[in-house]
Amino acid sequence: MFEFADIILAAAGLANPTLNVLTDNGDLVHYAILQPVGNVLADEHSIKNDPANAAYQKAKIFLQNSLNSHADVAIAPEYFTPWNIFTDINNGLVPEDHKLWILGFESITPIEVSTLQSSFQNVKFLYKLPTGKTGNFLNPLVYLFKTKDSQQRDTIVALIQFKTTPMVDTFAQLERINLITGDDIYIFRVINSIHLITIVCSDSLSFDPQNIGKQPGQTHGIWNHTPFILIHPQLNKKPGHVAFKKYRDDWFNYPIEKKQLICLNWAQDSTINGQAPAPDEFGKSAIYFKENFIVHHANLLKAHEQGLYYTSYERAHIFFFNFLEYTFEFSVCKVSRTFALNASANHPQPDIELICSWSGTTWATT
Repeated sequence: MFEFADIILAAAGLANPTLNVLTDNGDLVHYAILQPVGNVLADEHSIKNDPANAAYQKAKIFLQNSLNSHADVAIAPEYFTPWNIFTDINNGLVPEDHKLWILGFESITPIEVSTLQSSFQNVKFLYKLPTGKTGNFLNPLVYLFKTKDSQQRDTIVALIQFKTTPMVDTFAQLERINLITGDDIYIFRVINSIHLITIVCSDSLSFDPQNIGKQPGQTHGIWNHTPFILIHPQLNKKPGHVAFKKYRDDWFNYPIEKKQLICLNWAQDSTINGQAPAPDEFGKSAIYFKENFIVHHANLLKAHEQGLYYTSYERAHIFFFNFLEYTFEFSVCKVSRTFALNASANHPQPDIELICSWSGTTWATT
């Protein structure tokens, strides 16, 4: 179930990328995240945006802004990114060296997946389609990054991960009946240092981090003693439901540190098939980490004014983003700073650098 991305890349004749977010040092990591509002059209055949063009414009300009600000990691939530953005990617809208884009895409069928390489030849697509399973569509997460091939040529890679566990909604059970579940969750790593993993929404229902890297005869794998960044993109009306946050509760309740969790959901006021949400639905995107540091109230007040709200639970620090539609750019210390100078190893709270709202035509600074 858990596969290391560097092994997948090596089998395809590609080098493991050197990503800033995984480099153990005192540098800050600069993130850009997109928390969109929209209407999702969901039926037994597909889960997509409505209107499609608005989502395309939001995604394209978000990625352009991420490039302009040199974000180390750009993230979009589950089911958001339209596939026609690959026309722009094929024509040069690509991550810089050492950067990573983690994008939830609209649903796709296996036949459509098989045509991606011929349609966008400037991108190297890597994926493993599930076999022997029933259903109508896949739920894809795409990692985009730049690396080298065996001839040391720059190569833009799209590594596609398919959601492994269906959401069980009480109304139509669209994913339970129609989702073709994936088999693997990929892990980017620097051996003996920082690792990065992404679970898509209800993947958290079956996610047991103790199984990561577990060998036969072992009771647990590498999670407890390895620095990890965990990304959790969602399309979820109830992201705080006990079932979806069990992996966080387990982490809260045990003395396991050197973890950063970034949960990204659609914004408040999003709808599915036009159905108005309850006031407490969607939103709740947040950063979670567990580390000893002094909470400075002046800094918390500044963060609150910028739309980043602090709370704590047990020994964990939690910063919630404003629930409305925004793009946020923020910086935070590395999850591991073993090789940082002492002066640069102190852990500040996340620092909001830019917030933009959708004007109807672009992401405008607020």
